[in-house]
Amino acid sequence: MAEPDLFFCSGCNHHKTRADFGTKSNGQRTATCQACTRRTREAKQKKAREKENADPSRTPVDPDAGKTLSMDAFLLRVVAVAAADAALASADGKSESIELEKHVDTSALAGNEREKADKLVAAIWEQIKYRFVQKHLDSGATRFMYHCSQNKDRQHAPKKKEGVKNRDKIQMDAFDCHGWVHVTVLSGQNTSRVKVSHHDDHIPYYCIDIPADIQEFIRANLKLNPSQLWDEILKKHPQPVFSRQAAIALWRSNDAKEWNEIPDELKICKDSTRRV
Repeated sequence: MAEPDLFFCSGCNHHKTRADFGTKSNGQRTATCQACTRRTREAKQKKAREKENADPSRTPVDPDAGKTLSMDAFLLRVVAVAAADAALASADGKSESIELEKHVDTSALAGNEREKADKLVAAIWEQIKYRFVQKHLDSGATRFMYHCSQNKDRQHAPKKKEGVKNRDKIQMDAFDCHGWVHVTVLSGQNTSRVKVSHHDDHIPYYCIDIPADIQEFIRANLKLNPSQLWDEILKKHPQPVFSRQAAIALWRSNDAKEWNEIPDELKICKDSTRRV
């Protein structure tokens, strides 16, 4: 029996059968599966209901209306909004929600338009501990779009290679935060319109990459067994941001390369005996 054709869903980034997708009025298949389409529709309906039922007394007057904020003032506003929303969320038992849109003076930032946008987003990351990475560029305007690196909607499944043993990379936990930062550079001005959206107070981003000095240390100490290697690493990094699993995986990868370069089987046996 032939296997059914699979189609890619741009919503959940999974391949599914044709029956999992809807059909447009022109007869073509929808870009997202029915589950993603339904989830998106329900999210929009929920947001509309919340907006309709919002308490006007809880909607503060924007003190910055019509103003262009300095970088420092904008970052202070981002922190203030995050703190205020966190307090309201705690009182209501809901998740923190950040929605902020301001005009920001970027004249103090060096570089071209893209570099200024990157620096601005990096400053936001430093303040609220959520990392935003660029994934989109609106060609219709100088508009840079960054999504939260832990945004569940933007995660991709690990790529598999045929004919080799695959090991999944360590991945960051993902959440339905719908986190985005949009930076629109105003033509001929040192001003950008910045919109920050983030709707889940999930755990902050942390680096899972192994630092360069530890990578070099691992490559130089392949004779150590995994336990000895990790003990030595802890002496250099008492509180590592990477896991033992990641370090040992790198050790195994380099160890395998070295063994493949040794033609003498007797030497391999001697090395193996020395490690036990």
